[in-house]
Amino acid sequence: MSGNYPATGRGQDLLDLFDELYRKTPRPGAPPLPIVVLVDGVNGPAALDQVQQWCQRAEPYRLICVRIDLAPDDTRTTRELLKTLYSKLVNYGSHPQFGSLKFPRYQLGEWMTELTLLSTNAEEQLAEIRRLLCRRKDVEDVIRPFNEITSVTHLILNLLPWVNERLLRLALARRGLLRRSIWTPAIDWYEDQEQKAGLAKITHIVRYVNQQAQEDHPAAVAEVDRRLMRAFLEDLRAAYDPARVRRATSRTTNCVVLLGGVDHGAGRDLLRLLAEERLACADGGGLPDPLLVLAASRRPLPVEAPAAWLPRPANEHAASWLAAWRERFDRAEGRAREVAAYLNIDVSAGRPSYALRRRTAARRIPVPAQLPKRFGGRLPARLAARLPSTLPSTRPVRLALDEPLPTLEEAVDVRLQVPPAPPEQTRRPRARVAGMMACVLLAGYLVAYTGAAWEGCPDKPRITDPAAVVRAWRTPLGMWRAPNGECIGVSDGSAPFSAATADVERLIHEQNTRVVSIPRQVQPPYVTVVVLTMLSTASGVGKSLAAGRNEIAGAYVAQREYNESVLHTARPLLRLLVANTGGNSAWADLTARQIVELARTDPTVIAVTGLGQSRDTTKQAIKLLGEAGLPMVASTNSADALAETKLYFRVAPRNRRQAAVAAGYAKQALKARRAAVLVDPDDLYSANLAADFIASFTRTETGAPDPARSYERYEYHAARPAEVGRVMLDIVRTMCRAPTERRPDIIYYSGRSNEYPLLSEYLGGSDCRDWKGYTIMGGDDLTNLPTPPEATFPLRPKPLIYTTAAPPGSQLAARGPGRSAQFHAAFRQSFPRDEPNEHTVLAYDAVSVAIYAMGAAYQPYASQEVRRGDVLTELGKIDLKHPVHGASGTIKFNGGEPYDKAVFLLQLDESGAPRWIGTCGRIPSNPTDPDYCPPPE
Repeated sequence: MSGNYPATGRGQDLLDLFDELYRKTPRPGAPPLPIVVLVDGVNGPAALDQVQQWCQRAEPYRLICVRIDLAPDDTRTTRELLKTLYSKLVNYGSHPQFGSLKFPRYQLGEWMTELTLLSTNAEEQLAEIRRLLCRRKDVEDVIRPFNEITSVTHLILNLLPWVNERLLRLALARRGLLRRSIWTPAIDWYEDQEQKAGLAKITHIVRYVNQQAQEDHPAAVAEVDRRLMRAFLEDLRAAYDPARVRRATSRTTNCVVLLGGVDHGAGRDLLRLLAEERLACADGGGLPDPLLVLAASRRPLPVEAPAAWLPRPANEHAASWLAAWRERFDRAEGRAREVAAYLNIDVSAGRPSYALRRRTAARRIPVPAQLPKRFGGRLPARLAARLPSTLPSTRPVRLALDEPLPTLEEAVDVRLQVPPAPPEQTRRPRARVAGMMACVLLAGYLVAYTGAAWEGCPDKPRITDPAAVVRAWRTPLGMWRAPNGECIGVSDGSAPFSAATADVERLIHEQNTRVVSIPRQVQPPYVTVVVLTMLSTASGVGKSLAAGRNEIAGAYVAQREYNESVLHTARPLLRLLVANTGGNSAWADLTARQIVELARTDPTVIAVTGLGQSRDTTKQAIKLLGEAGLPMVASTNSADALAETKLYFRVAPRNRRQAAVAAGYAKQALKARRAAVLVDPDDLYSANLAADFIASFTRTETGAPDPARSYERYEYHAARPAEVGRVMLDIVRTMCRAPTERRPDIIYYSGRSNEYPLLSEYLGGSDCRDWKGYTIMGGDDLTNLPTPPEATFPLRPKPLIYTTAAPPGSQLAARGPGRSAQFHAAFRQSFPRDEPNEHTVLAYDAVSVAIYAMGAAYQPYASQEVRRGDVLTELGKIDLKHPVHGASGTIKFNGGEPYDKAVFLLQLDESGAPRWIGTCGRIPSNPTDPDYCPPPE
């Protein structure tokens, strides 16, 4: 080997050198760390093994040390080797004192090189890069799993794409706190680096780097590698700079990188790039990087230099090696500067991790009291016995060694010490923790208030009222604001969901207040029934809002009637909670989840009634409530296949029975032969009712096809309000302009009451004036037409005939079922200015059935509480032999479905008043069914 660089065969010299270097932390103006090259093909790897062992055995924590060994046939490129180094440092884990290292600049640079652009046009590429940069910060997938937990996350999920896109585009367009908080300083750093080259925007930089990465020219490859190395080192400098990272003051040792086999190829090129960047940083007066590299090589690096470039140190001790290197680095210029970045050490004279060389000269050995901390303050017995016992412990001694020294492991128990963090980092920890907790609590409260102000229903709370802020958040008993602005949730009536339902909710709240105020010594514990219905719409109007008001009005009448009958007795009182599913039951599934959470914490909840409209969201809500073990008694749900749980009961007849009554009346009473069926295929109720009517109308009583009758199916989509008017007009014009022999005898409208006014208006238009011989029929949802808020439309040109499950209006009470008169009398006491409709009657019956089951399940001698399982058992006992007489007729369950439930035929005349046509089903005033009625089911 050449004699122009230091040589050692002693592990102590290598340990002294490493001890000088690993403790050095970067500071402005200081020279960079040398690239230490251990020159020898045999002993070099052994020396790396020894250094790696020292790092792992450091106290009190291990040093950050990673190792990469390169084989002679290693095919990795410089870029791939740098990526391997980055991966090892990132995956090193969180150090107890230093934390974990982050590389935002390098990660962004690596992403630039791996990017695949589909566009070829320059402007399109810039737009694509902008989209891809925004996509790197998309957090929607993180929040989606929590969409079903709280309304806040549901709201965020709906607003996130819009807000996320605009915030990211704004952050890309200009510098500032917003950009740094989203992307860290990586984008700013790249724009500063490339500003001299005329690339001021990150999108242009990404395109330029990506184009260079796709080229195979050596100059382009070297430029990309150089840029990645610069970003990698800048990330390390930032991690150790207290001005940029607060954790930097606790990082008291450098990062150690051990490279084996760097004689040629990617290893040598990686060290060359490192040397170039370090020299450029030193010339610019920047902060040195904290990367301590020790490489094993068969020959000195970077080249075999002239002796004048590598002056021999004054002696062979390690202390002189570093001093000579510093002097050489400061004086070097030109080509010699690149060579001066390396510190080559010849380790061929022996193996540092094994026996030390024999020395005849005297050597200074420190006494135990003066041993450095890294030696653990002790010597092995063989050396300690040779020290003079009378020598003062403060003076070093000189011993003549005339025999081989023991191995390094035997001579010194090496324990490198990790310097602790500066005192100011650990001063007054309690005050710091208290301050941090106060900041976190304040920030959390501000976030909570922001969410409460957004979700606060019906009004946002004051910021000085923490209790109101907490109540405004979605809790098992509370309201929250849906993305469309509706107030959704569960309430005891204390805060109304909408102005249209405020008067009824106020009455419910007054009744609930009386119930909960009675002590348990006077009355047994109360039970709770939740009424799930529609109490708001996005527009504030609509027939679904009227249906919801009628639902809770009927439920309140049942609650008041029962509580007054059992007050001051040994029977439990009834508390009523109202749950809003939103207009058209749009949020039924989310409200059902809130009811489930309420039931988990409130054992008094024994049943759920109402359940809104027959829609897909309602079907999902029934599934959730059934899985939670909550018995359900639906009021107006009529779709055939709505529930797949044994906990579901309903008091309204199914669509199949209502459609069979309508079809029978059309064939027997109206002698209809051709039918036009209007259906909304997106609505579960409408699609099911239309299919049932077509099946009954086109078949005989035996089930065979009826060749004498035919139908035409017309579709519209209520979910597309901008198109529904035009589509409905086209349907009417098609029917009116058809030949006389093809015009329908009846128009069966299977949709909701919200869209019916369009059909009525268009049928009265000029195109249909000569068409007289038809009748309009519909399902039970049309019962909401004559109830407020009424739609201002004329019922022309023909009266409307529809089926319903209960007789509306107090003037029909005398002809209704047995409890009909009783219900109407109780309703007039609570709402003297209103008229009940089908929805009100069915809601009353649903709550009455739940009360009946609760009363049968209550066993005061066994337990003061009513269990849901017992209520479910009693609901199942309401069968053909043990019916319950309701205001809408006799209720007999057969597998949860009402058997032979009364279906009423009503006609709405031009004045809007309903007129009774007939009834199918046994009630006191109807001993026999008309001929058009289908068999009981």
